[in-house]
Amino acid sequence: MRSRNIMLNALNSTVVKELKSQGFTGKYPHFKREKKNCIELISFQTNKYGGSFTVEVSAIFPDSKVTNLIEENTEISKANVFCTNERYRLKGMFDGWFYYSDVYRMPQGFYHNVPEKEKDTFNPSDEWELLQAFDELAAEEICEEVSLQLADAFDWLLKLESKNRKHIKKKEQKNAEEKVINKRIFVFPVAFILFFSIGMLLLGFDKAFGALLIVIAIMALTIMFMTPVGYIFSEERLVIKYLFGFKEVIIWTNVLSVMMRFETSKGIYITQKDYELYYRAENKRHFFMQGRIAKNKRTTELMEKYCPKRID
Repeated sequence: MRSRNIMLNALNSTVVKELKSQGFTGKYPHFKREKKNCIELISFQTNKYGGSFTVEVSAIFPDSKVTNLIEENTEISKANVFCTNERYRLKGMFDGWFYYSDVYRMPQGFYHNVPEKEKDTFNPSDEWELLQAFDELAAEEICEEVSLQLADAFDWLLKLESKNRKHIKKKEQKNAEEKVINKRIFVFPVAFILFFSIGMLLLGFDKAFGALLIVIAIMALTIMFMTPVGYIFSEERLVIKYLFGFKEVIIWTNVLSVMMRFETSKGIYITQKDYELYYRAENKRHFFMQGRIAKNKRTTELMEKYCPKRID
């Protein structure tokens, strides 16, 4: 029986059999195992000069921002290790390869594998050391070494999957979130510039009135800092964002009640309406407009979607 066939039989009866018991599918030389957020890949690669092989391991992440594919348009069902960017290669036994042939070590430290067709006539130098005489027993030992090194490869895979899980979570979170800008925030800078500019101009003519306008401008600026910049709705929570990175996080399950709030002038309703959420929380920042959402068509849709126990 040819050396290559001896090696393939040994691999199929040991390494490949073990891989399939662990959930891998496919046939030599490519195997895969589908998990929740990734597809693990194993490929056997034969040396183009013959007489040896190696094994490489990788994974692809179809639902991640970083798929690990060299070509993003690669058909997922046909992907193998050699379609990926990051991959782990087994160290081999001699010179980075697993040889299914006789292997000698020369005095210079180099390895020499004897082609099968030259095995009967090969006459090594006395200084050459025989490291492996290939036969069925040697094939079994190679398979044992492959299995040992695959254990290290699987450890590497877990680290790769852990790193890419962050990208998956970010993508899932981004897809799940619905963002709304609070248009009211743009009113206050305009009011500040307008009242402040007019107030400065009037100081030379009517100091009292000019000073009053400047005070109003400062009040508008103060309200701007206390007004939400926007909102982020998701299944789990509502995030109310303020200037300078401040935010108010409200978990929907902590919301006790929701009331409609109208700004009034002399008992007459005007157009500024809010949802005011009452919720359990610690360390509230009291200078913020706590749990208050500017009511408009978009926020109404999102409140009905994420907080159906709203009270009108």
